[in-house]
Amino acid sequence: MHSREPSSHRPKKYWGQHFLSDPELIRKLVDGMELTPEDRVVEIGPGRGAMTPLLCDRAARVIAVEIDPELHAELLERLGDTSNLSLIHGDFLEVNLQDLTAEGQRITVVGNIPYNLSGPILFKLLESASLLDKAVLMLQKEVADRILAPPGNKQYGALTVLTAYYAHATRLAVIPPGAFFPRPKVSSATVRLDFRNPHPRKAEDENLFKRVVKSAFSSRRKMIKNAMLSSPFLDLSADQLTQVFHQASVDPSLRAEVLKLDAFLDLTDAIVGL
Repeated sequence: MHSREPSSHRPKKYWGQHFLSDPELIRKLVDGMELTPEDRVVEIGPGRGAMTPLLCDRAARVIAVEIDPELHAELLERLGDTSNLSLIHGDFLEVNLQDLTAEGQRITVVGNIPYNLSGPILFKLLESASLLDKAVLMLQKEVADRILAPPGNKQYGALTVLTAYYAHATRLAVIPPGAFFPRPKVSSATVRLDFRNPHPRKAEDENLFKRVVKSAFSSRRKMIKNAMLSSPFLDLSADQLTQVFHQASVDPSLRAEVLKLDAFLDLTDAIVGL
């Protein structure tokens, strides 16, 4: 997350750089993270470092990962002597989060996520759920709406279901375009994912569960059974799927977007029982 402060750096469009420019808003966002003096924070894309000092004031350790070499150099010059701050030049998607933990301590991830990277970053966090305490992310509002959509909503999809399985999601704030420099064309929203509060029920096979969810939404306009039958994520015959839907007590003529999370778990467990 970034501030509009004196800098020779020009925002780079190909990295989706939009710098948050409202100090009061930045402070409110940090307040919403509810950090403690014991927390270990990983900041995705600190940019000009608007939020980084506030994070350092509240957390035990902050690890800021910046892909832009110019911004990384600028951060080293301005904040390099901060005792509880580590600055990493690199791509967050290539960082091994296990390497950033300490003595089994879970980490908190924060960041202003470019739209074109929101999917890969969110799925990376879900894959690393056991390492995370929480994540507070600023995303394009459309992506936040997808995460928080209820069943039956056109925004409801695989990202919604998988996020709800691994974490409890809440919306903290909607951020207007005017809060950024340069001004984006769309609104943003801040979402908090609490990984210590996942869905209470666990799948018998989590990898299979993820494949079931992805296959169910692979052809959104199809009935769920037909979508799963034609999906590359599963290798089941029509007869096997008929048995699975019967065993799970799920109507095969429904579309995936109307099913609650537990229905996907029922389908997964029925496949395990084949």
